Amino acid sequence: MKGVVKLFRLGKREEELHQEIFVFLISDNDRTVRIYGHYPVINGNKTTFYRYLVEKFDFTSKDSKEK
Repeated sequence: MKGVVKLFRLGKREEELHQEIFVFLISDNDRTVRIYGHYPVINGNKTTFYRYLVEKFDFTSKDSKEK
């Protein structure tokens, strides 16, 4: 993500990335799957990265039915 922000800064187009999700991460274990969206908040030369929980799936809900 840092590299993408750096490239957009070089092209003077960093406002296109500001608070826009452009990376997705899928995290899983034996019970759940979580999908996160990652986005930067750009304030001048400072960039802070955040993640947003898009969806969570629990395989143990409904008493293990409909897996």
